[in-house]
Amino acid sequence: MSHRLVPGLAITAIAMFASGLAADAATSGKLTATLSAAKEVGGAGPAGGKGTFSATFKSGKLCYTLKFSKLPNPVAAHIHKGTATQNGNIVVDLKPTFAAGKASNCVAVKASLRTAIRKQASAYYVNIHTQKFPAGAARGQLSFG
Repeated sequence: MSHRLVPGLAITAIAMFASGLAADAATSGKLTATLSAAKEVGGAGPAGGKGTFSATFKSGKLCYTLKFSKLPNPVAAHIHKGTATQNGNIVVDLKPTFAAGKASNCVAVKASLRTAIRKQASAYYVNIHTQKFPAGAARGQLSFG
């Protein structure tokens, strides 16, 4: 049995692999957000509650650092789909372990969602939920910095 490499298929396979790597490399800039309690839609979170979010896509994962202050008893953090004036569904559970005003982790994100966030980061926001503000204590729209 003869094994011949079909040049067109080899080039296509290499191009597809390279485009996947290039897509993650294309977002080598940081994904960021500035969180504020006042930005919560439908009611503000705790007075003075604020934070910062920075992340990068690496090998199919979103690796992030979330820093915050004046947000006591945080219980969750997510990325939601929604503009600055609307609440939206959770699209990424950040699965944070909160400690001393900070959380960081790497979580898997589907390729289609990575592409969507790359195309229009501002259509997504990150927020922190606390015991007292389970619907959201502070939020900020995503952008690439």
